[in-house]
Amino acid sequence: MRTYKFGMTTIVAAFVVGMFAARVPAAENVKARIVDELHIAGGVIVVVSEEVSPADFAFFRERPFVVQLLAPTPDTAAKWRASLLSSDVSAPITVTDYDGRRLPYVDRFINLLFVDCVGNLSAEECHRVVAPLGGIAVPEDAEALRRGLESAGSRFVGMLDGYALYRKPWPESLDEWTHAEHGPDNNAVAADHEVGPPKRLQWTCRPYWSKHHERYPPTIPSLVSSAGRLFYFEDQTPPAVFNVRADWYLLARDAFNGVLLWKRPAPAWEPRFWPGDLGGGLSGGPIDYRRRVVAVGSKLYVTLDYHGPVEQLDAATGRTLRMYPGTASDATEIVYASGSLFIACKNDDGETFRVMRLNPDTGERLWEADGGNGIAVSESEGKVFFLAGNNLGALDAVTGRRLWLVSPLEEADDVPTKNTRGRPVLAKLYGPLRTGEGIVLTCADGRGHVLAVSAKDGHFLWSFRNQGFRTFFRPVTAWFIDGLVWCTQEGIPDGDVADDYFAVGLDPQTGEIKRRVPCGAVWNCGHHQRCYPTKATDRFLIFSRRGAEFLNLGNAEVELNNWIRGTCGYGVMPANGLLYAPPHSCRCYSEVALRGLNVLAPETRGPELPNRSAERLTRGPAFGRPLEAVAAQASDWPTFRHDAARSGATAARIGDVSELAWERRFGEALTPAVAVGNALYVVEARRGILNALDADSGRPLWRFATSGPIDSPPTYSHGRLLVGGRDGYVYGLRADDGALIWRFRAAPHDVRNGGDGLIESVWPVHGSILVVGDTAYFVAGRNSFVDGGLDLYGVDVATGAMRYHQHYEGPDTGAGFTRENPGRGFVMPGALSDVLVSDGEAVYMRHLKFDPELKHAIDMEPNFYPAPVRQGEEFGGDHKYWCDLLEVGPRAFVGHPEWDYRSYFNNFPGKRLYSTTGLLDPSWHIRSYWAYGQIVGQTLVFEGDEGYAALAYPNAARWAAFQAGQGYIVYKGKTCVPKPGERLYALKREERIWQTTVPVRPVAMCSTPDGLIVAGPPDSPDPQEATAALEGRRGGILLVLDRDDGSIRRRVPLAAPPVNDGVFAFRGRIVIVTVQGSVVVLGED
Repeated sequence: MRTYKFGMTTIVAAFVVGMFAARVPAAENVKARIVDELHIAGGVIVVVSEEVSPADFAFFRERPFVVQLLAPTPDTAAKWRASLLSSDVSAPITVTDYDGRRLPYVDRFINLLFVDCVGNLSAEECHRVVAPLGGIAVPEDAEALRRGLESAGSRFVGMLDGYALYRKPWPESLDEWTHAEHGPDNNAVAADHEVGPPKRLQWTCRPYWSKHHERYPPTIPSLVSSAGRLFYFEDQTPPAVFNVRADWYLLARDAFNGVLLWKRPAPAWEPRFWPGDLGGGLSGGPIDYRRRVVAVGSKLYVTLDYHGPVEQLDAATGRTLRMYPGTASDATEIVYASGSLFIACKNDDGETFRVMRLNPDTGERLWEADGGNGIAVSESEGKVFFLAGNNLGALDAVTGRRLWLVSPLEEADDVPTKNTRGRPVLAKLYGPLRTGEGIVLTCADGRGHVLAVSAKDGHFLWSFRNQGFRTFFRPVTAWFIDGLVWCTQEGIPDGDVADDYFAVGLDPQTGEIKRRVPCGAVWNCGHHQRCYPTKATDRFLIFSRRGAEFLNLGNAEVELNNWIRGTCGYGVMPANGLLYAPPHSCRCYSEVALRGLNVLAPETRGPELPNRSAERLTRGPAFGRPLEAVAAQASDWPTFRHDAARSGATAARIGDVSELAWERRFGEALTPAVAVGNALYVVEARRGILNALDADSGRPLWRFATSGPIDSPPTYSHGRLLVGGRDGYVYGLRADDGALIWRFRAAPHDVRNGGDGLIESVWPVHGSILVVGDTAYFVAGRNSFVDGGLDLYGVDVATGAMRYHQHYEGPDTGAGFTRENPGRGFVMPGALSDVLVSDGEAVYMRHLKFDPELKHAIDMEPNFYPAPVRQGEEFGGDHKYWCDLLEVGPRAFVGHPEWDYRSYFNNFPGKRLYSTTGLLDPSWHIRSYWAYGQIVGQTLVFEGDEGYAALAYPNAARWAAFQAGQGYIVYKGKTCVPKPGERLYALKREERIWQTTVPVRPVAMCSTPDGLIVAGPPDSPDPQEATAALEGRRGGILLVLDRDDGSIRRRVPLAAPPVNDGVFAFRGRIVIVTVQGSVVVLGED
């Protein structure tokens, strides 16, 4: 916990993206002055008002803010949107209306709240939605509201231009996470009284996947947080291409809403520069690089170059304030304690270390001494502890004088000297060290032996062997909580009942067990523990067996959360009342596991939400008005991937199309387009603006703005356009002029959180609506375990009236996770949202099947072969794809050829499109695939029994990796419908009709009668060029392949590659939506 104080001195925020922008002069309007006065450098701004001005828009464009304007009525909101569309503002500003009482946001989400129109808004509600250290500006004459803010805990700052300014203090119940292992003592325990089992999503952002963990360190290796900001390094190259030049950045986001505050390039921060190690490199490589970022209040301490000096950065802007001489080339760890920097540096011999203490404000070196790595600082003891080989030592924190050096392994007689095969092993100490309660902890043998020595003089106290899980050579597996040292214990080796596993609290001085809390519900499951360490708060142990299992140390309650995982080697971070889970690379539970960097909260503390069945449908000005109900033709492209089946195939011919007909540049991230008749429709994704263009010239026809982002293209149906929004609404528009016919609130409540640095609904809707007949189908929500689950709807296309509704929540993770479930380690009940698919008879959402009335949810049958009990990995009796003891045998583990073509964890479905991780996931990770029956690849298109697939990997082996320059496989195949009880497998090489290799990453494909269109960035064997190509900086290539033999019939260079699924044929032309924000249409000469 930390106390922050702010005065009234004005500072001007700077916004850094890439390199540094100059300081932005204070804008002339009052809101700009208030931002500066309250020291708000970036984040979410909400304006509650009855009117807005262009000056407001101009100011917000200059800084790292995401802005939402709350209008008192829907009509006012529509007028503001029209004004926004007519301006040239490109900043992320959206408009929505609200009920005047409840602000539509999750708790602690807003950085600055302007209340121009008080109405019925309460002070408690204002206080609820503002993040700690955030500001509130209210009219100075709103006396009742001002008194209420002070009663709620907001602190008065001062008056400015007719506003009373308030700041929300940092709650004592929240804790930060300033170092990789929480604090200078490396005790990975947050003194946070609000972190609890995850129930709702606070915010989320990309990347969806981490790098393949058997070949590369994590995409986001670790997190730290202080003063309401989150900091981390990120490799922004694709997660499954491994011979490209890494593209590392240091990023800062708001910790409560995820808005990107700044980022700085770190070009020399990549694996080839990482020689350091603190006890093993499994699942993530060396781990000292996680200990090079420390956040303390307004400062960040970091090495931006792996062999560069330690730098002090302004945490708000990313600007370098100071470099510390003498720390270049050899600094491996940074610790901040008691107002000093302690830095471990490697000596010239590459083996030994020294430790130095610096004054962080002046850079003065206070002392330097021989020491080691894995350092931990005890502020109460005034000591710095270090590892030097198998020795453990202590330095005086004030003077640097060595106090003692001991060899605890010589006194620990229970550390094994032989492995499980009876071969001798050399016992070794591992770090980082942990200290607390007058002792220092290290671990031995990499398997969980905890050794304790006295912090006073280093004498050996006790050792304890953790049981029941692997540590993967990660930090010491023990936690100081409430005066005890907590470890784990297995009561009966290989026990069969849930209570055989315990968390045990040990006396710090004697190692005697003082408390025992059963936790067998966590550990009695198949497969291995996750390859990241357990974290804790002062109330919970957050285990890492299959995800993030919470054990309440007070009442022994266990809550499984297998649908969320942390990143390899680091895991999750409990801080700020939230649980931060960086992206992982696991395939397990892909049917339900969240992807990306996800930040979760416990149950909401806000007021009760209105009834879910409250009025959802709003009629627009065009409701009941005439429209031209023209049906789409065979050569049109009316929806995402052409049709309800999402086939990507069309009857449109392309002839000899290759010349530019027209181009329309937006300069914004765009979704794929759709086109019907004389109009083409494309969405500015982040701004949530739908554009209609003349199909012959690209001339703008009309624009329509929603109140949030849109992630995929609209759907055309008989003169209407339907589009879902990340704002939780579905919009029905008149296609010829964009007039609103109806708006349907698919979200159970209008509540917003953060998504990819923007404001979106807690229950977003994918843009592409499924239309079957005269019914439109869509789903609101993200995951069946968070925020109350998913809601599926079927509504009347013409009126928006609800016909069908299915609520899908859970199911309870307590079911199906015992030893009786053979698939428990890899598949689980539950669901994730996706663009819906139909085969004309049923509605599909990933692996789930619904009838036209959204009844009878049916899971795909998990593709496991139950092994005899007590066999398989870790003797759990469960199945993994290499553990099929009955059919393939143990050789599958090392790449048995028969297994290369098996489904990963599910049967391939019949003739309908299925994706393990969603149709909008562009990552192409090795552990994901699309399938249309037996036709399997990273993407595909199909017609009837036949289809074309693109493969980045030759098979499904878990360690397969794509190397840039090797080309991509495109093949043609034929599938069938499985008979009852029959298992389908992916087509083998000899079962395909033809196969070819193309020099382009085929992110977009379209099947036409004149050939197969394949388009994307070029493939290059040069690491530097490959990175540039994948980032869209080396143009693109469009190929037309012969449908009969795969030969290249035409090659068209593109100025930029397409977005995923961003190419289609339309009435004799080819439409391309590029990653650079342009719509390009090719025609004949």
